[in-house]
Formats: sequence, C-alpha cells, structure tokens
Amino acid sequence: MSILGQATQPQGGAWGELLVFAPPAVVSLVIAAFAGVFRRRSIVGPPRIADRESVGAPLIILGVGFALWIVVQVICLAPAHPTSTAPAPSTEPAAAIVSSQPATPAGATQPSTTQSVIAPADPRQDLPPGRMAIASTVPAIVAGAIMLLANAVLRPLGLTRMGLSPGVLRRGLVQGLIGGIIVVPFIFFVAEATQLLWQVMHYEHPKEHDLLRLMGESDRLIEVVLIASAVLVAPLFEELLFRGHLQTVVTHALSRLSGRERKIDPGGFEVVVPTEAPETEAKPELPRAAVPTAAARWASVFLTSLIFASVHPAWTIPPIFVLSLCLGYAYERTGNLWTVMTMHALFNATSTVLYLFVLR
Repeated sequence: MSILGQATQPQGGAWGELLVFAPPAVVSLVIAAFAGVFRRRSIVGPPRIADRESVGAPLIILGVGFALWIVVQVICLAPAHPTSTAPAPSTEPAAAIVSSQPATPAGATQPSTTQSVIAPADPRQDLPPGRMAIASTVPAIVAGAIMLLANAVLRPLGLTRMGLSPGVLRRGLVQGLIGGIIVVPFIFFVAEATQLLWQVMHYEHPKEHDLLRLMGESDRLIEVVLIASAVLVAPLFEELLFRGHLQTVVTHALSRLSGRERKIDPGGFEVVVPTEAPETEAKPELPRAAVPTAAARWASVFLTSLIFASVHPAWTIPPIFVLSLCLGYAYERTGNLWTVMTMHALFNATSTVLYLFVLR
C-alpha cells in the first residue's frame, strides 16, 4: 500500500507543515509545466498491447492476480484458533458519529457539542506485528510471481511490451528517481491540505498507516520485514497490478471501443532524461501496434486512480488519488513500468523515513 503518516500536533500545527511543503510543491508544478505534462498529447507513449492481440489475456491475468492477492491475504489473516468462542472482529464499515467532548459520568447531562466523524476501524489493527508482516508480504509476492509467469507464458513479449524487461531497467530507475523527487513534495503538500480539510470537517482518523504504526511496536526482524514490505514489495506488486495490467487493459479497451487508435509504429517519449547513451543491448523486434489515443489514456489514468485510491484507508484517498494520477501519467508517457515502480517506492520510503525519524 501507499503509506502516509501525520504528526501528532495541535489543531493549528498543520498550517505550518502546509507552508513548509508549499514552495517545493510550486517548484514541482513549474517543472511539470516545462516537461509538457499539462499538454494533452504529452501522455501519448508506446502501446503495450499488440495491434492484433486481444485484451482478454491481460484481463484474465489481472483477475487471477487480484483473486490470488485476496485469497492469500484471507489465509494469512485467518484466526489461528478457529474454534475459539471469542467474537471475531467485524469487517463491516464502523463509521459512527460521536461527541467530540470527553464522555460524561453516568446520570450527568451531556452538553450539546460539535459532532465529529470517526474513521472506520480497520479490523487488522489488532493483529500481532508478525501476522501483519506475513499478510503484507506473502500475498503480494505469490500473486506477483504468478502474474509475471502468466505474462511470460501467455503473452509473447508481454513483459517487454509492459516495460518490464531488463533492458529498460536502468532507464526506468533514473526516470523514476528524478520523477519521484519532483512528485513526492507535491503529494505531501496535498496530504497536508487534506489534513486541514479533515480538521474542518471534524473527521478523526488514525495518525498513520497500519504498517507505520506496527514498525514502532515490533522487534528488529519484524520491523525490517515491514519496512521491506512498504518500500519494495507493495510498490512492485501494486504497480504490476494496477498500472501494468488494469490501466493497460482500460487504456486499450477504451481506445478500441472509440475506434480511434492511430496506426503508427510505437515511438513514445522520454519524461525526465533529456539525453541518454545509446543502448548496447539488442532489443527484441516488436510487432506493429496501434497507439491508443490521448483521450483514452487520460480516461484510463483517471479511472485506474479512482480504483487504486479506493483500496487505501479512507482518510488517505485524496493524496493517494493524486499520487496515482502522477504514476499513471508517467506510465502512459514512458511505457516503462520500472519508472513508476521506482517513483512509488520512493514515495513510500520517504513516508517511512519521515514517520520513523521525524513525526513519531
């Protein structure tokens, strides 16, 4: 998961943090403007599905990967003692309206107060750190491995078209690092602005993602596993699932439905590396492909971001949605999955470091 943490601070403290992130956020927007991000057609990069290839294969792989992710999570989170008579934690939404004032003694009159919304309780928050470490790593590793194998077997040159071949790894790391440095400050600005909105709405929520909270409550080995899960496992799997498959399927499906794919050889654009040494490794010859339209790509990025944000805690949805928009745009423009994996990992790593050494 993409993770966020908030400092424990008085009501007005978020204004100070918002001002801290404001200048870097403005710089991010200026750089994005110079890079052509706000030009409608700048999103058009190389296609990821061959001209005569059906979207059925990547759609099936997407469904299998998502189902495996859920099933293995359920297995990892299953009660160790199913015969126990203790009531299981509810998985239903638990949002409620409560008074913002301390509870009054029995028999006393409760004064009228401003109501505040309590964020839904996560049933996983009572799990021991070891179980949470397993649940946050094993399902993603199992599902991700099966998805990669399925692409290699069912889709000729599928991993290459997806932008996940070893030949584009170095370029993706460089682009992702520079892109992350540009994007991350803006996302934190959005996160602080969202925190102010929640304060105005009297919306109470956890101060950190579950993984961040457990890092401070675990022994050294489990803490290392949780950090690896947040910084490496989650970004790699989520980008493979959401950008590599969901966004790819939606992009090409929308473009084919509109009947406006452009029949040109794939070219694409580079995002953040103006010059680059010539490639010494021979690239596989890709069949001619139809390039999805800019409109289909923008719509796909928006729809994928809505779904991506919805699987995260409710209080993090606005900044995670904006992060997903940035990742989706970068993927459409470069066609390189390593790029967005690196950007996502950099965001999670920054959140983790800030929480462990500054906010906590």
